[in-house]
Amino acid sequence: MDRSRIDYLRTLLRELGGPEVDVESMARLLYLVLVGAQQVVPPVPTSDLRDSYALALRLAPHDPHDAYEWEDTP
Repeated sequence: MDRSRIDYLRTLLRELGGPEVDVESMARLLYLVLVGAQQVVPPVPTSDLRDSYALALRLAPHDPHDAYEWEDTP
């Protein structure tokens, strides 16, 4: 089941135009966010989980030259 869900996320990321080099890692990251969120008590509100996914997608490079650099953040 996990593999099927990650495969689906991989497909979505490719459709969004994500660089192939990042597709596997981003699919896994998004899935781990979902699985981890299911373990939090009290549950993570849907809107907060949606915000976390949106952040992960914003941080994902759309061009290998635009990779987000953690060390550049204040």
